[in-house]
Amino acid sequence: YVLKRIRLARQTDRCRRSAHQE
Repeated sequence: YVLKRIRLARQTDRCRRSAHQE
């Protein structure tokens, strides 16, 4: 289950970083 949570957190971080860069 932790693996799934890490993957979700990573995706969220990427989305947040992309928005910040825009």
